[in-house]
Order: sequence, then C-alpha cells, then structure tokens
Amino acid sequence: MTRATALRCLMLVFLALPLALPWVQRHHLVLWMATLALRSYGHFVALALVLWGVLELALRRPRPWGLAAVACTLAALYLLPAFWAMNLPGGGFSWPRAFGWGDPAPLCDVHTLVYAQTGDVELKLDLYRPKGSAPAPFVVVVHGGGWDGGDRGQLPELNRHLAARGIATASVDYRLAPRWKWPTQREDLRAAIGFLTRNAGSLGLDGNRWVILGRSAGGQIAECVAFDEPPPGLRGCVSFYAPSDLDFAYRLADPHDLLESRQLLINYLGGMPDEIPGVYNDASALRFVTQDSAPTLLLHGPGDALVWHRHSERLQKKLRENGVRCDFLSLPFATHGFDYSLRSPEGQAGTAAVDAFLDEVFGIAKDRPSPP
Repeated sequence: MTRATALRCLMLVFLALPLALPWVQRHHLVLWMATLALRSYGHFVALALVLWGVLELALRRPRPWGLAAVACTLAALYLLPAFWAMNLPGGGFSWPRAFGWGDPAPLCDVHTLVYAQTGDVELKLDLYRPKGSAPAPFVVVVHGGGWDGGDRGQLPELNRHLAARGIATASVDYRLAPRWKWPTQREDLRAAIGFLTRNAGSLGLDGNRWVILGRSAGGQIAECVAFDEPPPGLRGCVSFYAPSDLDFAYRLADPHDLLESRQLLINYLGGMPDEIPGVYNDASALRFVTQDSAPTLLLHGPGDALVWHRHSERLQKKLRENGVRCDFLSLPFATHGFDYSLRSPEGQAGTAAVDAFLDEVFGIAKDRPSPP
C-alpha cells in the first residue's frame, strides 16, 4: 500500500467515526451537540463522500474500487435519516431544501408584548403575525431549557414558518427555576393564554382556535395546561421530546446523565419525590389524562440523550386508552432538539407532521398553496 493510499484510508476512517456518536452522546454534552449537528448536516458529508468515490474511479488511483465502495457505503449511512424522511406517508421531504435552497421560514412581523406583571418581573411574549386581516388561529409556544434556562426567542424558524401558512404564533417567556418553582410556570402560561384570548380581537387572533406547543421542559408545562382543566378554545397540544411523568423521570434517571436530571427536578419542584409526592404528581401531565383531554401530537426520537423516549410512549398509551386522539411521530434517527433546523431530514419530517396536525384541528383547507 502506498503512502497516499494509506492516507486516504485514514481519512475515510476519520469520516466514519462521527457515525458512532449516537451511541456515546449520553456521556458528554459536547457529544450530544455533535450528534445534533451530524443529524442536521450529515447529508453534506454524504455528498462529499460520493464525490470522493467518483474521483477515486475517475482518476484511476490504486485500488479505486475498494476505496470508492467504502466512501459510498459511508455516504449511505449518513443519508439514512434522509432516506427515512423520504419514505414517510404524505411525503414532504425536499432535497433542495435540505441543501439550502428556498426559505422554509420567511421573515414576518414580530411584536413583543407584556402579558403580565408579577412584582418586579415583566412577562413578555413575541407575537408572529401572518399577513391578512382575518382573525387567525394561533399557537402558543413554550420554550425548553431545563426549566432554568431558555427564552421566548428560542428556535424561531417554526414560528415564522407557521405565520407564512396563516397561523399566528405567540412565543412566551415564563419564570425560571430555581428562583421560581412549580406551579409558577403553569400559572404564567395560563396568564399568557388569558391575555391572548381576552385581546384576540385587537391582536387579529381567533380566540376559539388555538393550540399549545412545547419543547422539552416547555412541553411538560404545555401538556399540564392542555390536560389539566383545558382552557376554552384549545384545539390541541403539540409536544416535542417532553417528560410527562416527573416521578418516573426522577426515579429512573441516570445519576450521571447530561443534565443531572435529579438535581434539576429538585430545583424545579422543591424536593425529592418521597418528600413532596403531591408536587411531582401535579407536574406530571400523564396523571391528568381523561377522555376530555385535547388531541395531541407527540414528536420524539428513541435516541434522545436528554429525555427518555418512553415518556412519549407511555403518554400515547394513556391518551389512546382514554379515547383521545394521539399522533406520535417517533423519529428513529433523531436526538433531543432535532428540530433545531427545519432543513434537516428530521426537521422537515417534524414540520410536516405539525402542519398536518394543525390543518386538521384548525379545520384548514389542505389545497392551499405552501409557503415558499
């Protein structure tokens, strides 16, 4: 083997190493972030590998077929999430969009409003308004961040995407742990919903058609509001990779997981489950499911390194046992935060599922033109 061939083999080995990230991402926050980047942009690596394989053959280098075969095999592995997204019922996956063509989230008007004043704290929301004068159905978005971080500016792409489809979006702030403990966050979300429905007319919103959407920690808050005495006008709940049973989350947590989940829950709820079982029950949406619960869309990946996929599995089972519609998009290649980019295979799949769910619960015609 020549030195040049050995060097090319080493480069292929180096490009193969990231494919092992999903199996080790639980060991360090940086590895999880690298896994998220791999899942979002791995198709670019695949394109480079395919070009490499073609060049190996075109330049007639030593042992071209072997290296070309390895390069193309690695490319296929990087493309597995895209192949999966392509074969989802309903389609919607776009190769041009995955590689940067088009804008999945056009800019729109955003208005920052104060929805409540609590002591020295102003609670704000960002309202993404669609074009047009008719009252628009709206989505209340609750950000993630482990209950002690994050803000309303998190992941704005989906908000802009929905506004382009004629659906307003209100992304809300809420008070954070450990200074403020549960149920403060539920009270803040209910206050935001009350503000939006009371002022629906002046804000151009349809107060009788709205949905709650939450991610991770925000999904836990959203689910509790959606299932525990649902407010009037609520048409559904969309939950991305959220914990639905906090006693379950505490008792089965790995003491050395990425988030130090047990300490996070103690800071959020004020103690351990054996000390305050009622608080853990009160913060667990799974326990509030009845036949009157809102239709729900769950989105989660089995490879989630931060929130166990079984939370969504158990919640789906409970909802269906009570006769409640529950759509569950389980994304086999997705990790926590898979919707970071709407261009990624999982991002496109998740966005298509959200669009279909909202169209149905809002009664929106499906033959209208898609946003650019």
